[in-house]
Amino acid sequence: MNLKSSYYFQINEYKMPVLIYYLVIVSAYTFFLFSNIEMVNSHPGSSASLNGMNIATAVFLFISSLTAFKDNLGMMLQNGVSRKTLFLGRLLTMTTLALLLSIVEDILLIIFQLSVSAFTQNLSINNAFCNYYSNSYYQHIDSFSHLSMFLLLNLAMFLFFMAAGYLFALIFHRLNKAVNIALCIGIPVVCFIILPLLNNRMNGAIGKCLLNFFAYTLGGKWNAFFSFTIAALLLSALTWLPLRRVRVK
Repeated sequence: MNLKSSYYFQINEYKMPVLIYYLVIVSAYTFFLFSNIEMVNSHPGSSASLNGMNIATAVFLFISSLTAFKDNLGMMLQNGVSRKTLFLGRLLTMTTLALLLSIVEDILLIIFQLSVSAFTQNLSINNAFCNYYSNSYYQHIDSFSHLSMFLLLNLAMFLFFMAAGYLFALIFHRLNKAVNIALCIGIPVVCFIILPLLNNRMNGAIGKCLLNFFAYTLGGKWNAFFSFTIAALLLSALTWLPLRRVRVK
């Protein structure tokens, strides 16, 4: 099995999950639209909004990447595929999927916004970037530059979440059961108990550092794009290191 076959095998595994995911998304947004039209029209001054479809997609890609590693590894190695070919096929799969879903996100956002505008002006449907980067400027997608910027931001973010999910899956695969359990318990404890306690003892220094970090990396559209892209590249490079010697369990 060569690179082309490895790529086709990995990308085909996403067809049905992506289809089901977007059927759920379209159903949810349609329900939101029709369940709120009468409410906002019959109550002057009231409004409703639904945001963050691209964040939901990023989480979906992260989870799907977590589950993609083990089955792909066994199938590829059984068919004589090298780990390098598996890795390159994965990179192509991530890039293709991130690009396609970024385009789908733009198209769906336009359709949803046009649908809302046809019924009422008191409903708002946007993605996370619409709200974060000056909602008044990105209230509606009305130019090619808006579409291009959203596509690039979603592309970089989706690549990051897929790279992170695949790396985490590989790490958990390499470690034994006891260490996996310790990590599953330890990570939430550190994030939600130890770090807040240390932050209080240090007069909020940790929180300020994190806020400054995110303010810089996500403070501008291009900052966010390059931050997500660089992080995705670093995570992919880190993935290759343990993948070279990974074994099927």
